[in-house]
Amino acid sequence: MIRSGRKVVVLFWAAVFCSAAWAEPSLQEARQLWLTGRYAQAQAAYEALLESQGDRAAVGLARCLIQTGKRQQALALLEKRRSSSYAPLHVERARVFFSQGRLKACQQALEQALKLDPQLPQAHWLQAQLHLAQGHLEAAAQEYRWLVRFYLEHQERITQPEVLLAIAQGGAQHARWNRLHDQFSFLVNELLPDVLKLDKYEYRAWLYSGRLFLEKYNQAEAQRCFHQALQINPRAPKVLAALAALALQNYRLDQARRYLQRALEINPELLEAHRLWCDWHVANFQLKQARRWIQKALRLNPKDLESQGRLVALEVLERGLPQGQQWSDSPVVRRLQEVERWNPRPVQMYLAAGVLLARANQLPAAVFFLRRAIDCAPRVPGARAELGLVLMRLGHEADAAAVLRQAFQEDPFHVRVSNMLQVLDLLAGYATLETEHFIIRYDRGQDALLAKAMAFLLEQEVYPRLCRHFGFEPQGKTLFEIFSRHGGTSGHEWFSARTVGLPYVGTVGACTGGMVALVSPHESEKGFNWGRVVQHEFVHVLNLQQTRFRVPHWLTEGLAVELEGYPS
Repeated sequence: MIRSGRKVVVLFWAAVFCSAAWAEPSLQEARQLWLTGRYAQAQAAYEALLESQGDRAAVGLARCLIQTGKRQQALALLEKRRSSSYAPLHVERARVFFSQGRLKACQQALEQALKLDPQLPQAHWLQAQLHLAQGHLEAAAQEYRWLVRFYLEHQERITQPEVLLAIAQGGAQHARWNRLHDQFSFLVNELLPDVLKLDKYEYRAWLYSGRLFLEKYNQAEAQRCFHQALQINPRAPKVLAALAALALQNYRLDQARRYLQRALEINPELLEAHRLWCDWHVANFQLKQARRWIQKALRLNPKDLESQGRLVALEVLERGLPQGQQWSDSPVVRRLQEVERWNPRPVQMYLAAGVLLARANQLPAAVFFLRRAIDCAPRVPGARAELGLVLMRLGHEADAAAVLRQAFQEDPFHVRVSNMLQVLDLLAGYATLETEHFIIRYDRGQDALLAKAMAFLLEQEVYPRLCRHFGFEPQGKTLFEIFSRHGGTSGHEWFSARTVGLPYVGTVGACTGGMVALVSPHESEKGFNWGRVVQHEFVHVLNLQQTRFRVPHWLTEGLAVELEGYPS
């Protein structure tokens, strides 16, 4: 039996309407079709309800159109009813305007909605997002507080899942900005499950829970939530995009590609998918393709700050971060100034630029934009965590420690920050061996002899041979850290946490350009040639620093294997 297709749906409803036992579908039935991903059926149902249910059916129909990439059709439908007295219709109008970057029109539609219903949480949530998009952070904070107060005053009387979803999103922002750490558990364990009690088909409750886990790098819980959402709606574009983001966090590029392709097949106008395609191409060192995708995103919404941030990052990846006299006349600065004209505090742009540059190993440039994000909006979390992790990759551990402690106070649920602080505590007890060109840190009880042998090999053989080969010497002393078992945690887990802040990396050595981490050979059951690993990783140090972190991964990996100094 064919279960989808516009022709089949139309024939089905024609048969229903011609039946002597015809019964008009209900709004609830149409909504259920929409929430479970049967968009063509839902659209037909809402169309059948337009005459009897008017504005409510129009809102449902518009959502079906939006979900399948037909925003302009949805807006045309809603604009025909802009004199309506139904407040949610104007919120839906505002939402479409916002998604197109038409911020003035969005504000006008929201004012119309709030004039009709000043107590409509969906309108207040979107108003907060509009303030944030314009850099009015204090006004946004007031709207988040309003949503929290509304919930406290009306929680026993709330019967609409849409209301709880708006409150959950506003409550999450209020908690982030005010370091209300216990609210995270409340949101994922009580408030969002309450949405599902009101409507078991509300897959968005699982989506929002998963996003909260994903931002804190609790990947197992994020994946569980996203798959629960897909159980309800296997054709939810935003859930597929969220799974793509999770895959990209782990550099599972083939998996991310499949999710993004599926998402865009359903909704070709999905902004998140366009941004993630940009990230995907950057991970593959395909900057021209990445630029094409982010330009598509900006055509969908020229005021989207995350897309603007990615475009800034691409400018830096292609031309480098401007220095000195180049600063005032560079494309990067012109882009920043253009955005700052309509948003004087574009924290999301700076953060997006910093994160993408960090993923592309442009660590000094990432530090610049992450610090700028913190300076323009100190209370907005996220940037400090990213900055601390980047500083650790650069080997600036003292600076990183201070930043990471602040980030942990902002968000103690951030898994990578928590793990990295434990690594710093471990390193505080390590011994240090310093030579002319290297600093080696190690567990004095297990790896003292190894550290001395490594120092000898690095100074007498590796450094002179490889620096001569590349015609380049790194700035300052290169940091090497050797990780062994401690406190019931294996050396490999400590090494992984030091490298990425998560418990597993499938190798025994890693280089971030500013430092090298490796597992003690005492930790490996099979054993490995540590001298070969040391030389391999020092090639990466030289390649990354010599090219200012612009060498493709495949090239430096090939050079490292070629110059390891030992037969394979």
